[in-house]
Amino acid sequence: MGISWPPPPLITAVSGPGVACRAGDQVRIDAVGSSAFNVVGIVNVLETATGRTNSYETGISASSSDRSFPAVVPAALTNPLVDGFITSIFVSTPGAAANTPLQPGILWCALDLLRGGRQIATLGAGWCWSGGNLSLGKIVWNADRSNPGRIYNIRTASTALLAAGVSFGPPSKAIWRIKGFSIKLVTSGTAGSRLILVYMTDGTTAPVSGTEGQNVLVEWVNSGTFGTGRTVITGTTERYSVGAYQTVDASSTINKIMQADLVIPSTFKLFIQDTAAIDAAADLVTIDVTVEEWFSG
Repeated sequence: MGISWPPPPLITAVSGPGVACRAGDQVRIDAVGSSAFNVVGIVNVLETATGRTNSYETGISASSSDRSFPAVVPAALTNPLVDGFITSIFVSTPGAAANTPLQPGILWCALDLLRGGRQIATLGAGWCWSGGNLSLGKIVWNADRSNPGRIYNIRTASTALLAAGVSFGPPSKAIWRIKGFSIKLVTSGTAGSRLILVYMTDGTTAPVSGTEGQNVLVEWVNSGTFGTGRTVITGTTERYSVGAYQTVDASSTINKIMQADLVIPSTFKLFIQDTAAIDAAADLVTIDVTVEEWFSG
């Protein structure tokens, strides 16, 4: 068998799938959440010179907890990359298990490739939690309502139904898709007919009497007139619900069927009001709602 001459080089240039990187490039991690987390981003690089795969790491010690992107430039890699191909990425939340998100909708991360301090590519972006991590090239924008968010239940304490009404809605910079809700009303012994409205508002607009406004979430009609509210007498317990069924029973539990999920941005509210303001100090409401949450800014 013949021997070829000259012999092949000991190290040959390699290429592979992924995103090409150059010597001096850096990877930046960006994170935003509803709680503070330690976030670490790892990129694996197939190095051209050696043919080996090495890992590079960057992290943020305290990501935003107010559902907004940090005002400062996110952390970048301590050590710059070398010539090669980024083949995979990984994001983790080291620390106590209680600080690791167990579902999407709590922590959103992005890994960006920087060259000369300028972003040239997004390697991955999306929700990070114990059951899911970023993959190379997977882009899931934080406000994309077609993707799952955090699903949880909120129950308020019993609250006085003040003359101005009781409002309830998403926190700042959050979007809710309401899966169902129930509002319990307990009226006091003060005589008089309450006129109860339950509706969704943009924060400034209430249903107009005589008009079936688009912002009305739940409404009961008296004498065929929209916007007048449902008459509720003294010493009564009622439950106003939006869910998967519709019924009116002997215990005055009233439900109205909901045809689709209700999407509410942070500027909108659920609103409960007694337009007659019979006993604002002693009429009480309790709100129980199941929501799916995303970030909006």
